[in-house]
Amino acid sequence: MKKDIFYLPRVKAPDGLSESVMARIKGMEEPGRAGLPQRRWIAPYLPFAMAAMLLLAYGLGVATSLLISSRSEQGRIMVRFSLYAPKAEKVTLAGDFNGWSREENPLSPRGDGVWSVTIPLNSGRYEYMFLVDGKTWIPDPGAARYTDDGFGGKNSILDLV
Repeated sequence: MKKDIFYLPRVKAPDGLSESVMARIKGMEEPGRAGLPQRRWIAPYLPFAMAAMLLLAYGLGVATSLLISSRSEQGRIMVRFSLYAPKAEKVTLAGDFNGWSREENPLSPRGDGVWSVTIPLNSGRYEYMFLVDGKTWIPDPGAARYTDDGFGGKNSILDLV
């Protein structure tokens, strides 16, 4: 077996080879970033880009908020559902807590395009959506979780403890 092992002689690298290789590596572009701007140019504008995205989301009527306000005397939790929908004429809340009724929980306009309703709920897990103008189902973009609605869309999930 020892006959199959070959030993290569040690060869000394030419002087300056390491420095030359390292200099060439430093001059190379990062893999996968060819043609993209350097990160140092993106970082200063990132806060402005994020602010613009938030303003756009509000302008498109997709920003919502969910606020748990208090517990009622019966131990039920008062939950406020809100939706920013400035062009809507009517908004309702439907979910498994009201048998997916299209009329039982209408939201009221609060000004500046914000609609809201506060309803009492027991602890538990609920699926829900907003219905805008009686025809457009919108999951709550502010929900922490979603689940498949069985129709190719998604329901918002609310977990109350």
